[in-house]
Amino acid sequence: MLITDDKLLVEAAEKRDDLFKVPVCSILSGGNANDALSELDHKTSENKIGEIVNLSQKLNSLIWDKLNNGASTADILPIYEDVCKLAVLSGLGIDKAKRAYDNVNVGAELTALRKKYYAPAPVFFQEIDEAYRNREKQYAFYNTAMDYIFEAVKAFHFRKGKAKVKDYEPISRIFGNRTTSDNATDYRHRDKIIEICDEYKTRLGRLYMALRSSDEKEREVIYERIQDEKAERDRKVSRWLTSKNVMIFVIRHYEKNSPSDWRIYAPLINTPLFQKEMFAYPMPEFFIVDDPDGQYCLYGRNFTKTM
Repeated sequence: MLITDDKLLVEAAEKRDDLFKVPVCSILSGGNANDALSELDHKTSENKIGEIVNLSQKLNSLIWDKLNNGASTADILPIYEDVCKLAVLSGLGIDKAKRAYDNVNVGAELTALRKKYYAPAPVFFQEIDEAYRNREKQYAFYNTAMDYIFEAVKAFHFRKGKAKVKDYEPISRIFGNRTTSDNATDYRHRDKIIEICDEYKTRLGRLYMALRSSDEKEREVIYERIQDEKAERDRKVSRWLTSKNVMIFVIRHYEKNSPSDWRIYAPLINTPLFQKEMFAYPMPEFFIVDDPDGQYCLYGRNFTKTM
């Protein structure tokens, strides 16, 4: 039911605050509190927090389904008390990293509550339950927010038309699977380029950090410094990028050590050698290039489309 009157809204909120008080744990720790780090890691890995949270969500769905269907406070208080127990169990699971609670059997408590509330799970659990894929569980629609949201978004096919598997082709392989030589000079040049890139990555990182606390005038100066630093880095890299082999060695190094960081290619893509090798292969029908008057704006810079 929608409440449009402000006074009724306040009264409803006060009633809810009075009903849903914050649960407080009064359980004292007990057992061996001097476990080795490995033993604590093992205990925290078995804290069952995921199971606790899921069961708590199910019970909360039951509570709101009943309230939204006219149940009284007395009807839902027993369920809410069990939700409070689950909140305490969750806290105990987190505290296991620094305290021992051998006097509480979390598994037994969960089993007892599951038997007590042996009812279908809310339909939105289909999104998180592995059992749903095997058709092992039953679900029911509850008069609660999460089930309404689930029903609303279910109509959208977010994955429809998207490839489930996409092959990844390393950039180094585009330039050939093999190098034409394997001499010490190529490796020395590779190491020098990596050294330059790492140095300027640190310097540029400091400048980007300075941007966060700078005013508008300071930003203009910092942006200019960033552009200068990048240009200087690219000139130094281009000087040591003496062959296709060196380029492949550098790219392979970063593909192995920083494969998810696309910025590793920034010092290479503007070098004449990279441009020459890249344009030797079939390219898209058009490119995006810097243009002060371009119609596309990205991060404050304008670009245009060219054939």
